[in-house]
Amino acid sequence: MLNSLLLSLILSSTPLSTTVPGDSPQAPKDEKKREEPNKAEEAKKRVDEPKKPDEKRQKGQAKDEKGQPNKPKEGANKPKDEPPAKPTTPLVTVEELNKKGYDFLNQGKLKEAIDTLKLATKQDPKNIQGFVGIGMACMQSKRYGEAVDAYQAAVNLNSMSAELQFNLGLALTEAEKYEEARMALERAYTITPANVQYRVAIGETYRRDKDVIRAREEYEKALGEAVDNPAVFNALGNLGLQESNSAEAFKWFDAAIRLRPDDVEAQLGKSSALSGLEKHDESLMIARNVIAKLPNVPFGYSALASAYEAKKDHQLAIEQYQKALAIDGSDGYTWGNLGWSQYGAEQFDEAVKSSQKSLSIDPKLAYVRHNLGLIYAVQDKWSEARKEYEGAVKVSALSEVRAAIKDLKEAGKKRTGIKAIADALNFLQNAERKLQGI
Repeated sequence: MLNSLLLSLILSSTPLSTTVPGDSPQAPKDEKKREEPNKAEEAKKRVDEPKKPDEKRQKGQAKDEKGQPNKPKEGANKPKDEPPAKPTTPLVTVEELNKKGYDFLNQGKLKEAIDTLKLATKQDPKNIQGFVGIGMACMQSKRYGEAVDAYQAAVNLNSMSAELQFNLGLALTEAEKYEEARMALERAYTITPANVQYRVAIGETYRRDKDVIRAREEYEKALGEAVDNPAVFNALGNLGLQESNSAEAFKWFDAAIRLRPDDVEAQLGKSSALSGLEKHDESLMIARNVIAKLPNVPFGYSALASAYEAKKDHQLAIEQYQKALAIDGSDGYTWGNLGWSQYGAEQFDEAVKSSQKSLSIDPKLAYVRHNLGLIYAVQDKWSEARKEYEGAVKVSALSEVRAAIKDLKEAGKKRTGIKAIADALNFLQNAERKLQGI
């Protein structure tokens, strides 16, 4: 640190003694005039007397009678003991670093928050608050692997905290480590059994893992524990959308809104459900209301785009998806949906680019791979289409394969005689039979 460095420089430049080696006191002057010595006798004396060692050489390194360097007397040149260095106090404390890091986090300066809080945890490896802040910032930055590491470090310091176990479970879910996520969430639920949110989160790991049966079981358990909980209703609504059951989804999202009218998740879900029920005007109205309240949030624009797409207004949908991506360009789903609208507008080159961008963000988005295969198929590019469909079926649920078959059949009605569409349809129907175990 600056103070310690400056002090060491001062100490190193300060002499330990003011006496210079080799100096001696001056002899007093003799006031009486001395007789000059006989020059011949002085010369003889210089010859007869042994030579004295050179004074300068003596100051450097003296030698013994054999001409070897004299060994210095033990301890002769030993420096004086310096006082032990005083422990230095950090210029910035852990508490100050934590505060600064959370200030950055609240301002949306996520990189600065992460860097600052990493300094805090390095200074104090038991700084749970610092690790939690890093986890939060990494989750918002979609750096899910780093979020897992941060929350795991916090859990290692306090494994009996249900909240820390819950946050670890959410990070593992986003990192698509569903089995590990369930273990953390089960531990959270064991510590605090009355928390329905933990039970819903366990169901979410199954839904994201495309196990809709187990997901429903967990959501229904949560519903039995809290019959009037909007979070449970939203979870069941999202499950309805995933199963393409718009009526079921609408029922649950509407119930959530009745309990909590300002619930944005429920409003957006209801808008999507209404689009599926072809109630387009109501769907558009809800999406516009969300945008009016939250103009800087991308989800409202995505909902509005979805409502336009349901009406086959592809160009209007494209414009709204682009607005959403201008706010947050890191969402793979939005890029994939933009690609679908561009396909509907027959902007095939742009649709391919958007779909590939989506898959570069999240390679496991099966529906985007199916869409990309369809885009190639309608252009009679079977080689490219087959590659995408082969990748898609590896990560597809049965419902996703059936939805892709439906899209191919609709494309075949509009574009008859394209061999790649027929080949793709045959390929996916075989995949469907395998998934059914036939």
